[in-house]
Amino acid sequence: MATVERTQMSGPVEYAASIAAPREWINETSVLITAPFPSARTGVTPSFLATCEDLSSDLQGATSENMATFANRYAERLKRGYAGFELATDMAQSGKTGLWEITFHCEVEGFAITQWITLSALNNGRALVTTAGAGREDFPALVNIFYNMRKSLNFS
Repeated sequence: MATVERTQMSGPVEYAASIAAPREWINETSVLITAPFPSARTGVTPSFLATCEDLSSDLQGATSENMATFANRYAERLKRGYAGFELATDMAQSGKTGLWEITFHCEVEGFAITQWITLSALNNGRALVTTAGAGREDFPALVNIFYNMRKSLNFS
């Protein structure tokens, strides 16, 4: 696996936005960051997506048991939703952070893809979900970039 030094990160890209909306509307904010062009080797454009998802009514409260259940349900949805789904690593919880990680291979529109998904609880009955993806052959060289992007994410 190639190592990408932190110095290759350009620093935070900050965007602030506000919008007036009816009080009962739900914030469905998502952030998508992509490489400027597809990989010459795989034809896949590396990307990083952050979204928030509601926890189901039976999983309210940011307990480790609820997040484990959420992560397992999420993995089951992935298995049903992607052709050629194959776990690349066992689903795991990262230490004391409560962050769940799922890394898998799949086929999307004929391309061999690897995705790294992280799931973590937010304080409002929602979960922060990040998805980093790239061509299967490109992914190992991008792991540290994706990790640093996730580490730097400030989602409020």
